[in-house]
Amino acid sequence: MIEIPDKPMTIREAAELTGLTEDTLRYYERIDLLPPAERRPNGHRFYTAGQVQGIVFLMKLKSIGMTLAQMRQFRKLSGEGCDLSAYE
Repeated sequence: MIEIPDKPMTIREAAELTGLTEDTLRYYERIDLLPPAERRPNGHRFYTAGQVQGIVFLMKLKSIGMTLAQMRQFRKLSGEGCDLSAYE
């Protein structure tokens, strides 16, 4: 289990923690798989512990064979408060 610090993290720190690259995190945001990251006044992204937990969850979905399109649909449904028990 990944220990996620309870502090804002740079994109580099989030990438190192999740095992993804910075480019992958940017790509996932661009294709709407991840919600837009918060931005500092200088424009640099930062991620909260909750956002990093969401990235880790997406990695688990990917590890069971979900495609990016399926993960995006899953995120959309769960964000709408949809009852996901029908998909079990």
